[in-house]
Amino acid sequence: METEERGRQIARHWRVLKRLEMLHYGITAEDLAQELGYSKRTIYRDLDILQQVGFPLERDRSSGNI
Repeated sequence: METEERGRQIARHWRVLKRLEMLHYGITAEDLAQELGYSKRTIYRDLDILQQVGFPLERDRSSGNI
């Protein structure tokens, strides 16, 4: 069961990365969550994990975009 959950997390992280890769001007976490069908909290948690493992993600505090 743990392996299945880990597989789902990795797939979710991959979808987040692929969507961000397609965007030139960023997206809000709320919009990204809505597009991908996850909660905003899950998106923020995933973004933190992706940054910790070395993906160079930036957050624009003025616009709220990732």
